[in-house]
Amino acid sequence: MFISCSFDKKTRNLYLYTLGFVISFAAILIMRVLDFFKETFHYFEYVNSWSRILVIIPYFIEKKYFKNNNKNPPSKNTIYDYIIFILHILINTLFVMFHKGYRGFYFSFQGTTVVLLSLYMRLSTEFKFYKHRIIGISIFFFFSILIDILSNIYGLTSALSKTQFIIQFFFCGLYSVTLNYRKYLMEAKYVSPFMVCSIFGLHDFIIQIICEIIGYNYKNFLSYNQKEITLSLLDNIKIGDIPSILLKSIPYIILYNILYCCYYLIIDKYTVIHGVIVEIITLFADTLIRRIKDKSAMEIAIFSILYIFVIIGLFIYIEIIELKFCGLNKYTRRRILDREQDDRKYINEENARNDSRVSIDNDFTVELDPIVDN
Repeated sequence: MFISCSFDKKTRNLYLYTLGFVISFAAILIMRVLDFFKETFHYFEYVNSWSRILVIIPYFIEKKYFKNNNKNPPSKNTIYDYIIFILHILINTLFVMFHKGYRGFYFSFQGTTVVLLSLYMRLSTEFKFYKHRIIGISIFFFFSILIDILSNIYGLTSALSKTQFIIQFFFCGLYSVTLNYRKYLMEAKYVSPFMVCSIFGLHDFIIQIICEIIGYNYKNFLSYNQKEITLSLLDNIKIGDIPSILLKSIPYIILYNILYCCYYLIIDKYTVIHGVIVEIITLFADTLIRRIKDKSAMEIAIFSILYIFVIIGLFIYIEIIELKFCGLNKYTRRRILDREQDDRKYINEENARNDSRVSIDNDFTVELDPIVDN
């Protein structure tokens, strides 16, 4: 076999978290097309924030009923930590504001995010760009760019100007910074992934409230790509509709709560890149569904095939798929662990062999046979 999939314990847990993420996301997609929930999706940003805030519930459940022996208690914060936190709050605020205006989805920009995260990991950890990772990200980039080009030809997306390109690249950079800081809190400061999710959900909610106040008083005075940026989502809401909207939001909140629990567990147990790739896969599915609506069978087939190759490239990158030729699997996590196990076994055998030797003098040793009980 030239290709195989990894099924070690750590990867199986990744499959489990990813399955929870995908199932909850699929249920959300189904709800979006139902007329009963369409009105609620207009207030997506609030529903999303409250879902992340309520991830604090799994945090208290984990703290009360499960003992986490793998992590130390949160370390004490220094002045430097507080300064970094404040700076990151400012960066996250910029990211949220950019997200309000940046609604386009370009596949190649997701690859840019993965590369930026990889570069950060290369500088701050022992992460290395092995051949299989270079092959994986190259496949991903090639087919992503191809999808973007075809999307532009078929009129599914518009071409980017130089200014828009710079803005969206900056958007990817902000996203990379926010994710890396959250991973830092989990890994270096030993903060629960549920607590991290809840903290930044609360921060996003506060920003949205500020935007609501500004939008109510000054209307939508900002624009991006010749389109107004909607600051106020509650401006046209009627008092009588509030109970119905809140009731219809409950399923969304529950599903997003599950989704974010799985997402932050992936980032905590694995890497930021694993989390981003799971997110990209689901975003691809969402975008593909919206793009193929009312399209010909040929267009659907073309985009579906390209999408499959994009997924393959991502799976090679995070070592779910191993390429067993040209030494491309030599430095995968599984092969490295196998070599370490073989080395450990060899060392144990050598130690056992040395223990069975008795020195008679400086020039002569005798190897004793093991005692066998009759």
